[in-house]
Amino acid sequence: YKKSYTQYCNAPVTRGRYVRVIIDKQEVAPCLNVADVKVFSDNVNIAVGPLAKASLSSSYSYPFPPELALDGNPDTFTHTSCGQVPEWLDIDLGASSKITSVVVTNRADCC
Repeated sequence: YKKSYTQYCNAPVTRGRYVRVIIDKQEVAPCLNVADVKVFSDNVNIAVGPLAKASLSSSYSYPFPPELALDGNPDTFTHTSCGQVPEWLDIDLGASSKITSVVVTNRADCC
């Protein structure tokens, strides 16, 4: 696995309230380890603030709660239980919004 990986998903302009980061094959990775998720509307990260919420596919959250994917700190991360494919992280933006890109950054220290 790459130690740090940023995926830019630039799609035609769309609207949505929810964003899902998913690993749907065990061969890809045994767990979902995400340091940061940014959802942009033009050049503004809308996955921040009191309305944005995160949830995971598994209950494995302590000490890696899903909110750490939205805290803007690349040194923190969220982590799912391993081996429960599909593994996912959902971001609820709190309201339907224009989405122009999504940036997902993997944790830098491993996986």
